[in-house]
Amino acid sequence: MDLISSAHKLHKAATVRGVLKGMMMNAVSAYILFLVCKNILLTSDLVAVLLSGMPAAISTLVSVVRQRRLDLFGALTLIVIALGMIVPLLSGHPRLYFLRHSLITILLGVAYLVSLFFPKPLWFYIGRYFLTGNDPYNMALFNAQWHYPYFRTAMRLMTLFWGAFSLIFLAIYVPLVFTLPIALLVLIQPIAGTVFWLVLLGWTAWYLRRIMQRLGEIKKEEEAAALQAS
Repeated sequence: MDLISSAHKLHKAATVRGVLKGMMMNAVSAYILFLVCKNILLTSDLVAVLLSGMPAAISTLVSVVRQRRLDLFGALTLIVIALGMIVPLLSGHPRLYFLRHSLITILLGVAYLVSLFFPKPLWFYIGRYFLTGNDPYNMALFNAQWHYPYFRTAMRLMTLFWGAFSLIFLAIYVPLVFTLPIALLVLIQPIAGTVFWLVLLGWTAWYLRRIMQRLGEIKKEEEAAALQAS
């Protein structure tokens, strides 16, 4: 099981230029569409906000369909899109559109922190899901790493980071949603979301590589100690 290679791929996914390019395209296209709706079509803020988010929503739906299977994260994506459309329409408040990710983020943030009080923290299961590809042999190898105190501490630290960072981000972002002009929110929301994931995935990939390298050192130390004892 080449976990270091998997972590390296995750790092590349978090820093690839395409992510930044996509962020800028989403932000600029949404902002232009919002201005067209407001200044040319003379729509309400609610209609303009919802229409400005359509290109990104369609792009996301196409990506989910191309995978030809609905996993946990695909399901969460569809829930976020649905919330983004239904909640503002029912409430009549366009600003709620910009909070469509926040409910899931806060629930996950709390879940991360609460899981620290359980025998195995949430990131143990997340890491196993991503790094093993659900292969039974690789999953067994990953489970075996729990034997090492360093690994147990690292999984708890990663869980703590994800939970704390998610809640801190929301503590900054949510007040801005209710204070900044709506046109500005249309522009910065895709940027804020991309920065959030780049920080999380970038740090996670770096720390996973550090974990696996340290585990390799620990195993070599154990093997050397066993040889000396024999």
